[in-house]
Amino acid sequence: MKVFHPNDLLWRRQALFLLFLAFVLGLRVAVSYWIKPLSHVHSPRGQEQRIIYSHGQYPPQRDQAIHRPRKNPPAHPLDLNTATREELMSLPGIGPVLAGRIVSYRVEKGPFTDISEVKEVPGIGEKRYERIEPWVRAGSRER
Repeated sequence: MKVFHPNDLLWRRQALFLLFLAFVLGLRVAVSYWIKPLSHVHSPRGQEQRIIYSHGQYPPQRDQAIHRPRKNPPAHPLDLNTATREELMSLPGIGPVLAGRIVSYRVEKGPFTDISEVKEVPGIGEKRYERIEPWVRAGSRER
């Protein structure tokens, strides 16, 4: 039968305490690594990474909406049959893709006889048509 010395028991308790302490510290480091966003993990210590928003404030308030500035509509109604891609892009809600689709549609199907035909262009629905209707015409007739 082996007799335990009091120092032997103390050594085991100290070893278990150190293992427990290492486990808790390792767990804390692992959790803090996964909770932080990745943009902060690789940033140098003491330097905060900031996101710059279009309206110049950081961070935006929940009740504030970030809006793009509105385009100025053309000075006079555009003829859908003769307007260039750049001119069509000046219409509200029409970007480079839709302007290109309007030109392609015009080339494939022929000139527009009525401005409501523009709704047949993919991507132009009823709402977008209502936005551009005051600014377009087809041929020599206005709306």
